[in-house]
Amino acid sequence: MIQKTTYRLDWKEDGRFDLYTADGTLLFLRSAGVPMQPVTNRAAGWTAAKATAGSGSGGDVITIAMPSNALFENPRTILECHDDFIAFYFTGTVTQRASLDKWNLLARGSEIQALEVLNYRSHINSPSMYEVNQTVLARRRLGSRGCTVNTEDSDMMFAPHPMLFVMQNLEHNLVIAPMQLLQAESAHMAMQTGQTVLRHYHLRIGNNLFWLEPGETL
Repeated sequence: MIQKTTYRLDWKEDGRFDLYTADGTLLFLRSAGVPMQPVTNRAAGWTAAKATAGSGSGGDVITIAMPSNALFENPRTILECHDDFIAFYFTGTVTQRASLDKWNLLARGSEIQALEVLNYRSHINSPSMYEVNQTVLARRRLGSRGCTVNTEDSDMMFAPHPMLFVMQNLEHNLVIAPMQLLQAESAHMAMQTGQTVLRHYHLRIGNNLFWLEPGETL
């Protein structure tokens, strides 16, 4: 267990974790597996994850190591637990050329205990004005109607486009903010109808736009 001022993280050795409010009264997020896994045009197996705790410059660190596979040597997901946020990312050495198509931010079957999700992103009013306003472009209630939300829009957008998913549960908020989005990337989230279970949550990248070369570190 890692206790911070704004949350509590309970982690398991197989890479799963539960994210609670600081007082432990609300289970806000339950990860069903290892987060932040890359998906390419070549198949790769992700098995036998092993999580360990340590410390880094930002505080407590959870390292989820996975065995090398057909695409990556020494792949692992890192969770850096700061006082009021968790930064997580994937790293591994590429072993064969492949196109990175998307990131699975959370494993399918993970749960987010929220009543609604707000989608914020910068929005241009018109091609002639170029005024950028931070607007709520979508408010989706979970439950009987389910929830599907993404960052794509037919309006003109600056790139990268700032974006937030704000999960609300009464007085509690969980903000999920994919950082460093590129012009060709978009975030997609879908919850199963009538449940808080994730059907998918990923960053999509344009096909054959980002190639991984052998020897480079992703």
